[in-house]
Amino acid sequence: MDLQDINISQENFEILQPIILVARFLGILPVRYDKLGDHFKLKRSLVYSIYSYVLTIFLTVATVLGIVNDLEKDTNHSVRMVDQKARYVTSCDISIVIIIVFFSAVTIPQKMRKLWKLLHYLNQTDSIIPLTRQDQFRQSSLFFMATTFVVAVLLFTFDIVVWTNSTTKRMKDATSFFRNYTTFYVLYLIVMIHEIFYWHLVLFIKIRIAALNRYLHSIGKEDRCKKIPVQAGGRQVVVGGALENIEVCKEGYKKKNFENMSLVERITVLATFQERISNAVQVLNNDGAFGIHLITLSCLLHLIVTPYFLLVEIIKPDGNGMFTYLQAAWLLAHIGRLLIIVEPCQLCLDEHRRTSMLLCELLTKDFDENVRNSLIIFSMQLNYCKIKFSPCGFFKIDRSLITSVTAAVTTYLVILFQFNTN
Repeated sequence: MDLQDINISQENFEILQPIILVARFLGILPVRYDKLGDHFKLKRSLVYSIYSYVLTIFLTVATVLGIVNDLEKDTNHSVRMVDQKARYVTSCDISIVIIIVFFSAVTIPQKMRKLWKLLHYLNQTDSIIPLTRQDQFRQSSLFFMATTFVVAVLLFTFDIVVWTNSTTKRMKDATSFFRNYTTFYVLYLIVMIHEIFYWHLVLFIKIRIAALNRYLHSIGKEDRCKKIPVQAGGRQVVVGGALENIEVCKEGYKKKNFENMSLVERITVLATFQERISNAVQVLNNDGAFGIHLITLSCLLHLIVTPYFLLVEIIKPDGNGMFTYLQAAWLLAHIGRLLIIVEPCQLCLDEHRRTSMLLCELLTKDFDENVRNSLIIFSMQLNYCKIKFSPCGFFKIDRSLITSVTAAVTTYLVILFQFNTN
């Protein structure tokens, strides 16, 4: 499947619009959109693609030149390379950020194709169970992005203040810090927006799984339901008992009318719904263009380096208190970055486990043989199409990843302190 553009419903667009605008401004997602009736068409833009490449090249080259300029100076006149150890650590710390942003720019064509494919599968799920409560999800998106942006700006400001004060005391010149490292903060912000974009994609999948679970829960009360077609907001829906608003999609996708479906047919359609969700997750897993494997690696490296310098500042008799607070703030920020990746995936997995539990409950109900056979087939499909988040198969993303990272950080910290002692 090679889609050049994609149609999405107005409900989906309302949720995606904020992150699309931010990602486009920072050169992550070079797309334009047009309103076509009651849906929107997303298409890759040549103008924004050129803008993305130019912005990435400028920021990357400027940051590299800043590092080289700082490395060429002696330790007394360097901004951050105050000793040999700091030269290696700072260079690696900044290099991983540069690599992520550069990788993102290089893989833009592949990333766009995979994004269209993922949205295509989600469109198919919406043709079965249309998206609702989009205003609530849009508010959650805006709040999350605004909070992350404010925290990032405060952290960057604190970092700049501490380093400019240190530079001024040693060299009586703070402008060298801004010349060498301003673009690095922009690159770091781009990496954070990559994580937020991934958060949105996983959120979209979680919303669909939750909708599937609501309908499975309602099937358990099917014996108390009477289907009553009514008109609501221009859409025909089926209301009755615990069966909630089974809607007919009004977008330009294939419509599935639940009105006259038997329980067996509805279970079959919901199984198709679950299959499309599984396909969408596979798109995220099987392609590295989203860069989550590199971003997770950067979190690991930062969570090794930052605690090391924090402990060094605490142990030193003449440790700088402001640097101690700064390293503690960065440590919390790196933990937060890891949680941005892990938590939405964990919530998705929790919803997926709930799907299995609901199917098990339905199998204990006194349905007729045809319904039970449909439920058995659905449960077998669910068993073979288990959802997991594993970028390129390198590692699984769930809360166990936090435990693994903690163990790795502890091990490498011990090794670093042993080398430092020697």
